[in-house]
Amino acid sequence: MINFFDKERNLIVLFKDFQVTTTEALRIVTFMGKVDFDFIHFETNFEAEVFDLKNLLFSLEKMYNREIKYATFNPLSGKIRIMLSENDGQIKVKVEIYNEVSTCKLEFEYYIDQSFIPDLVKEIEIVIKEYA
Repeated sequence: MINFFDKERNLIVLFKDFQVTTTEALRIVTFMGKVDFDFIHFETNFEAEVFDLKNLLFSLEKMYNREIKYATFNPLSGKIRIMLSENDGQIKVKVEIYNEVSTCKLEFEYYIDQSFIPDLVKEIEIVIKEYA
């Protein structure tokens, strides 16, 4: 599981139930995403390439080491985008979720601090190790 918490350790976005499909060129990871933010509560399926998770992991590690100020999870499937941007020790997490045909977008944001990144990195490493 990959957990995105807010500052109060409330679970906002959860990725779970990972499955991998391998083609000649790609390793596609499908997973269930659960969102609990304010009055928004739902679950839906997402997919990404293993590369997308590796890219998020790489960017989060660089962000934690203060080498860059942002990290993005933006799979080609286009159903979800998570952008983390650092400013004066706070990290804004912006989440965008689209329906299947990109005619509707749900967007929200919340804040965390750097202390949340190591656990997130560990969770992503576990998923990559198991499914890559």
